[in-house]
Amino acid sequence: MRHTVNPLDIGQTANLILSILNDQKTPENLEAARSIERELGGLPLASSQIACYIQETGIGLKNFLPYYRRRWKRIHRSDVNLPDYQHYQDTLTNIWHLCSQKIDAKAKFLGELLAFSQPDRIPLTFFTNQDEPLVSKRPDFDLLEDEFDFLSAKSQLEKQALVQSDRDSDAFRIHRLIQAVILDSMPKDHIQVRFEDAVLLVKRAFPKVTSATLPNAYKSEMWHVAQECLPHVLALVQTYQKFRVSPENSSGFPRLLSDTSWYLYEAGHFERAKDLLQKAEAVCEHDRPLKASTRSIRALIYHHQNFQKEAMQIWEENLALRRELHGESHFLVGQNLCNLAAAYGELGDMNKCRDFFKRGQAHRETHHPKDLSDLALHDRNFSSYLIHYGYFKEAEIIVQRSLDRYRQCENEDGFGFNQIELVEK
Repeated sequence: MRHTVNPLDIGQTANLILSILNDQKTPENLEAARSIERELGGLPLASSQIACYIQETGIGLKNFLPYYRRRWKRIHRSDVNLPDYQHYQDTLTNIWHLCSQKIDAKAKFLGELLAFSQPDRIPLTFFTNQDEPLVSKRPDFDLLEDEFDFLSAKSQLEKQALVQSDRDSDAFRIHRLIQAVILDSMPKDHIQVRFEDAVLLVKRAFPKVTSATLPNAYKSEMWHVAQECLPHVLALVQTYQKFRVSPENSSGFPRLLSDTSWYLYEAGHFERAKDLLQKAEAVCEHDRPLKASTRSIRALIYHHQNFQKEAMQIWEENLALRRELHGESHFLVGQNLCNLAAAYGELGDMNKCRDFFKRGQAHRETHHPKDLSDLALHDRNFSSYLIHYGYFKEAEIIVQRSLDRYRQCENEDGFGFNQIELVEK
């Protein structure tokens, strides 16, 4: 009979480590043991193994964690003699090798894929979403084309106690140390392939950002989906940095980072968005269209943080780049012109604000006359600057035009009526 050993409760791992080491429960020792507990995630076997390693090497509790982060691969390969009461001599690395011999190729593929995920909560929807089949991109993804095959593979991993299902939330989890030894068992070129597979999986689950969804790509109803994907994007970033995956072979990765940063921007997490943008720009150095997109998001963040000159510099550079890459008629050219109008409006230069606004709207009316909701939105934005600086008559004309456009596209949301009330006041 097989019994799954769950992680220990908070505090139990620290007590186990101190018990094996015969160390006193001083505040200093408890804090050091709890730091190790947080790193190991409460796995009993790993905790015992680490405690015995500390005991045999004499490295000490306080010094262990920095050493472990530098040398974790060799530590888990080591033959540490566990106490007799454990009746278990295998290291975690050997456990994965033994288990991989008892599961089929599809289950092994799933296990390798999970090694790149955030381990604590992996949604089943990542694997059961059939809206965008991935088998055409990777033959191994035939596992996800048949729900029976996926559930069979997951069941094999569960029987080997490599993953554990969370029945109440349609998710499952894998221990981070199991992830570590799976990654350690892969050659560098295999890590590259599986990393790209994991990027495809998370990218499929992440809400799409396209020209049709801009602006406000992440409506509030989509935030929970993006939020669920966010930990897995960050886990991919850690793997990318740790194993130095080749960026030229991971074209989907910078796009995923760009999409995630847009979500963080929309949700108001500006500093986290800028951090991801910096990583995306480093990866997509030679992808000029994508780099222009990441820089546009950075400019919007600057704009909302009231760093208008920094935002304007990016938008002016991007305006020239958009024309070069896409041609004069591309909608992003008009978008850049309207963005520059907003920056000048924030700076109080209404002459230039008005000039860039008129150029932007003329561009849209010429090249994209059917985008009435977008035209109405920019009318609304410009009218707010007119109201702020006291151009009430001009604002009333622009607000009325905005309302007319909303009525034409049957997308009137009431916001324009509030602006008219302000004008009347």
